[in-house]
Amino acid sequence: MNDVSKLFNLLVQCNDISDNDLEIVSKELENSTEILAEYSITYEKHAEGIYIDLSIQPLHIYKTKKDCLLHYADQTSDKPIIILQDQIYFQDGHADENLFFENLIFASKIQKLLIEKEIASYHDILHEKFIFLSEKRGKIEVGYKDKSLDFYERNHELKELYHKLSIKCQENEYLSFFRDNMIEKVQDCKDINYRFITALENLAKIVEKANREFELYKNKFSFEEFQSKLDEEKDKYFKTLQDSLSEFLSKVNSLPIQFGVYIYLLFRFEKEPYPLLIASGIIFVWSLFSFFTISTMKKGISDLKVRFDHVFQLISEKSGIDKEVLVKEQDGVNGRVRSILKLTSIYQSVVIVFTVGFILMAIYLIDLASPHFFEVLIHPIRAFCSGINL
Repeated sequence: MNDVSKLFNLLVQCNDISDNDLEIVSKELENSTEILAEYSITYEKHAEGIYIDLSIQPLHIYKTKKDCLLHYADQTSDKPIIILQDQIYFQDGHADENLFFENLIFASKIQKLLIEKEIASYHDILHEKFIFLSEKRGKIEVGYKDKSLDFYERNHELKELYHKLSIKCQENEYLSFFRDNMIEKVQDCKDINYRFITALENLAKIVEKANREFELYKNKFSFEEFQSKLDEEKDKYFKTLQDSLSEFLSKVNSLPIQFGVYIYLLFRFEKEPYPLLIASGIIFVWSLFSFFTISTMKKGISDLKVRFDHVFQLISEKSGIDKEVLVKEQDGVNGRVRSILKLTSIYQSVVIVFTVGFILMAIYLIDLASPHFFEVLIHPIRAFCSGINL
């Protein structure tokens, strides 16, 4: 068809007196019937002026965008589209480019593609409803009557998604994954008439997830195999973690005995300075050993967590599954790790506090038993240091 700009300018400038959204009645068109004829516009001459029935014309003419959404159903998109109130038009090779036309045309093309590939089938054309079909999820009723103007004026990349989907849908095995994800996404939408718009709004996510699952299938890495591998790695990890936890608990359980021995030594030799000094040394050395043993255990647990996260990453990359799928699994594991690390830190703090307390108690008991003990003990050291200075 010729450039529709001449017809577009004529209809935009004429004074339409009809309230019907599919009719134009205008006196001003009486002097421009040759332009109407040039574009094969069917019209009638009435007393009120030239009458045009917009529903039977060789191109799409609408008064408003809402009228366009209500009546546009041409899935071939070969005809030009004119919207008078907004003063915009679309024609291949000569267009007023905007998101509205792109969404309008490619939403219609996607709808046609779904029907052709038997992802959807017409159920109730009169009420604008069809059925989404899936081998795994059965069927669900989907309405396409509710066409939100706000949706059509936002960018959803429907053109790009349509071309990607057209290619992917040539692989028959891919269709089942796409069907499953379409139904999964729209089934939570309670308003049946809005479900098709919901599918279009989420089409990028649907295509992305279907692609991942299909690649998973092609690589013979099914979800069951993925879960089995994941469970296997978790079992290995938890076994090692359980061994570390058992070792830690044995130390916790022995802590009262350890402290009891310290108390016994202090009060057994409460009036004997040298045994008390030796007991203080034993308390310090043994507590230091316990502290560094737990530190080594903490480092091992932290290293284990890093290795496990690395395994998760490898599984995710190999399977093609987005790492977000693993977040719940990882959160459960990491939560247990954090709890163990917190307990070990508390254990170290208790050891430090009680060790300092026991050593101070030993010093106090030594001072009670022999007030000048530390002076006598330090005197040779001072003399030695004085000799060095000389």
